Amino acid sequence: MTDALLTCADFATAMEATWPPLSRHSTGPWIIRNGGGAGKRVSAASAQGAWRPADIPLAEAAMQALAQPPLFAIWPWDSA
Repeated sequence: MTDALLTCADFATAMEATWPPLSRHSTGPWIIRNGGGAGKRVSAASAQGAWRPADIPLAEAAMQALAQPPLFAIWPWDSA
């Protein structure tokens, strides 16, 4: 039997599947999660592909529209 190790991507996928946000939508290069008060990770925005620093206010405004503080999940594969 081979020992299988989880990658960071596997871990992120498992977290999203087992503790999903109330809702999620795309805004520009961001995935915006509505955590419904369930915690920081389920309320955090994350990049989907390339983004620029000028894109950050777009995510911040989307989170504020959900009455959530601006919060970003940053993974090892993310880059600006």
